[in-house]
Amino acid sequence: MQKLLFLLAFLAWGCTRKPQDLSLLQGDWVTTNALVRNSLSDQPITFSFEDSLCSYLFASLGYSKYSLQNDTLLIKTVHPLLGNHFHGTKQEASNPAFSIRKLQADRLQLQPANAATQAILKRYNLRPGRVLKLRKLTTKNQIRFRKIGFYSTGCFGSCPWMYLEIDSLGHFLFHGKEDTNPTGLHRGQLPLPFVSLLNNKLQQLDLRTLKPYYAANWTDDQQWGLRITYADQSTEVHVYGYDKEPLELRILFNLLMDLYHHLALTPDSTVLKAFEFKEFMKGKIIPGT
Repeated sequence: MQKLLFLLAFLAWGCTRKPQDLSLLQGDWVTTNALVRNSLSDQPITFSFEDSLCSYLFASLGYSKYSLQNDTLLIKTVHPLLGNHFHGTKQEASNPAFSIRKLQADRLQLQPANAATQAILKRYNLRPGRVLKLRKLTTKNQIRFRKIGFYSTGCFGSCPWMYLEIDSLGHFLFHGKEDTNPTGLHRGQLPLPFVSLLNNKLQQLDLRTLKPYYAANWTDDQQWGLRITYADQSTEVHVYGYDKEPLELRILFNLLMDLYHHLALTPDSTVLKAFEFKEFMKGKIIPGT
């Protein structure tokens, strides 16, 4: 019950900004004036805002609680960034803060507002006081999923190894294999507003240009796979290492990997037989990896 209430809080607002300002902030944003070195490649900075949780800087770190005080964005981080996150080393967390310099329907400007945030940006070779200019991602299709299948593999280090399926009614089937909490076979129920959120993320994908495979040019990294069925069609994509794939896809993966943390899951050994995409869930070898 506590986890369900926390998930519902994901969809409830608790700050002082006006509702029309909140609606402008919600969505996925990508920098137009700043790149940071993520693993071995230069990547834009991303922010994703839902009602009370956000993903910030990299779409690979899950979600943190946030709030707004006047024009200051306060993030209560659960993913320390001052350590070398990408190789598993973490230091004590500090809570970033950004001043909102501009907020329009498709444009956002954020400026570091405390020492913790400046230290994070400095680590990634960005001038600590730099204003981050971001654009909002837009809708590119009108699909609504019938079912989503998603897997992530292990890596050289500590990477969540899991498989899950979600249908349009929010039925959630989960197999945590390694580096997940919990592990094993489980069922849960995703609230319907969250199903709508997944549809919103899917609708940002350009399905016309989406490739079946994307692979980084390094080794020992994690792999992810997505299968979507909608209407009478299906789309499948596999990604090795965050590098070549569209940012819209990475943002969707980040949400899918984080969902199970916020659900009340019930152990259920029958889930293995209930999975629909039995071949897909085995994963696939990406050419060139």
